[in-house]
Amino acid sequence: MVEHRRSKEPTTQGHRSTRARVSNDPQLSNFEAGTALENLRAEIIDIEALARAAEAAADGLPTPTTDRQRLAYGRIQSLATKTSQQASASLRFANAQVAALPAHMAADRKATTR
Repeated sequence: MVEHRRSKEPTTQGHRSTRARVSNDPQLSNFEAGTALENLRAEIIDIEALARAAEAAADGLPTPTTDRQRLAYGRIQSLATKTSQQASASLRFANAQVAALPAHMAADRKATTR
């Protein structure tokens, strides 16, 4: 009787690990906080523009005539308004963070050079 070849040879499990490896370096070498913050701010600008467009579209809906339509209209108006307000607040916060970044980075550099 002939034995199967694999039964005699070790498998690759003993030779190499198939687990994902994670770098010991906690920060990415090409990560820049200023660029990331500007990219995030740009995304918030897009969201804020969409929220304002939704609010304008909700304002343009025809006047509801039934109780069911009034309920749906009120929900749409509330959702669009609250979303627009939150997006605007998020944009103001993002703008403040972008404005504060240079001073923060300068203070970090100054503390590091001491």
